[in-house]
Amino acid sequence: MIKLDLSKICFSKKDILFGVKLPKILTPQLAYETGVHIGDGCLSNLRSRSHVYRIIYSGNSRNEIPFFEHALKPLLKNIYNKNVRVASVRKNECRIEFGSKAIFQFKNQILGLPVGPKSEVSIPTNIFSNEKLAMNCLRGIADTDFSLAFLKKHKDINYYPKIKGDSKSKFLIVQIEHLVKKYLRIDPVVSYDVKRYDNRTGKTSIANTIELNGVKRLNLWMKKIGFTNVVHMKKFFIWKKLGYIPK
Repeated sequence: MIKLDLSKICFSKKDILFGVKLPKILTPQLAYETGVHIGDGCLSNLRSRSHVYRIIYSGNSRNEIPFFEHALKPLLKNIYNKNVRVASVRKNECRIEFGSKAIFQFKNQILGLPVGPKSEVSIPTNIFSNEKLAMNCLRGIADTDFSLAFLKKHKDINYYPKIKGDSKSKFLIVQIEHLVKKYLRIDPVVSYDVKRYDNRTGKTSIANTIELNGVKRLNLWMKKIGFTNVVHMKKFFIWKKLGYIPK
């Protein structure tokens, strides 16, 4: 049991008014939500006349609204006693956004999640060093930032599984590679500092990727980590039943 020191966290008047709470123990549920934050979340501290502590989760409205509504929304209520709503803010973006000084400071000061860009985000040490917590955190990252695809490879049907994740944070991929090797006992395919050119913007970005290919690796992933995201699970169950994914 890992206890968390909340003595330096400040609750705003609104936090107190709306009954915001903070976890005193690092649980598997909190580790999972931390993984979701690493994948889809960010901390934004806007400066004007006063600090505005914003917590934002942003996803693809084409396939992530069910996850935001039925998984993330009740998760935030359960962990922080925070009522939130899911909104569509752009053509293909859904978002949960809310303000809370206490939750903001908790995520930043206690969990070590960065404010602003996540180019150097990482799994917190106290989560990374515990197998159960690390597996839950990794599931949260995968639910929000990984893809599950089935390729044709040597056949005319989409049968060959590929789990793939990428991040601007090189250290995060290093951590995930270590966890996969240690607890799943398999070697993933990793690529670091890959340059990607975007024809639409004319800009080049740097990405780091990790892949788990093949039936054995997918089955090991599902046994040790799994998915909560209904999109990934739907694909997996169809593939499990048919042996391939129909067009």
